Amino acid sequence: MEWSITSALKRASFHRQIARMKPSISKENRLLRLAFAQEHLNWSRKQWFTILWTDETWVKEGIHRRIWVSVRKNEELDPTCIVERHQSHTGWMFWACFSGITKGSCVFWEKDWGHIKQTSYIEHIIPVLDNWLQQHSELRFIQDNAPGYREKKTQAEIKRRKMPKIF
Repeated sequence: MEWSITSALKRASFHRQIARMKPSISKENRLLRLAFAQEHLNWSRKQWFTILWTDETWVKEGIHRRIWVSVRKNEELDPTCIVERHQSHTGWMFWACFSGITKGSCVFWEKDWGHIKQTSYIEHIIPVLDNWLQQHSELRFIQDNAPGYREKKTQAEIKRRKMPKIF
């Protein structure tokens, strides 16, 4: 039976591959990202290399399973072949920054620091980010819309430190 199904899919030009993973993105963030992309469509490589990108990820212990999908050629990015990755706040958080061809600083979030909120973000991430920007004066940073970053106190601290950002 398995051979019959595999053979039929192969005759129909399907092949098996590991599903691509992507984070879920709200409609509002999709529109913001699209607007940003359109505004910066004609930037040169040199301009892009002046941006310091930052992000965080969660690493979980345990078994990590891959999800396989059957696709035809050029269907790899079809929404039915992509698995949404939902953010999980269990495990260990890792924050890092990079620009152009340079890796920047990073922070492993200690469990005893608690949840990432404006106070802990200001205490543990902002000094590392500010220090890196001071060492690389040609850079401006851009961040996602993470809760700890978008809070008023965090924005006030970034302004107080005169940290250059793209928006």
